[in-house]
Amino acid sequence: GEARIGATLHKRIDLRRWQAFVRNAKRLREGDRIDFAAGVSAIAEARHADGSFTLAFAGEEPVEVLLERAGRMPLP
Repeated sequence: GEARIGATLHKRIDLRRWQAFVRNAKRLREGDRIDFAAGVSAIAEARHADGSFTLAFAGEEPVEVLLERAGRMPLP
C-alpha cells in the first residue's frame, strides 16, 4: 500500500544510512521502500526503541546532495 510520511534525518550512521524520525511511522514497516521527491528513495532498515528508523538511501550520490534536491529544512 501507499502512505504519506515525512522523515527528519537525525544522525548519520554511515555514508548511506541515517537515523530518522518518521511522521506517520505507524504505517511504516522494516523493509518498506520510501519514495521521496526528485527520484530519491530509501529502505526502512530497522525501527529503534525511540520510534525512529534507520533509513538506507539508494544511489551513488552523497545523501547531502539528495537532500538538496528533494528535501527542505524543518522550521523550528
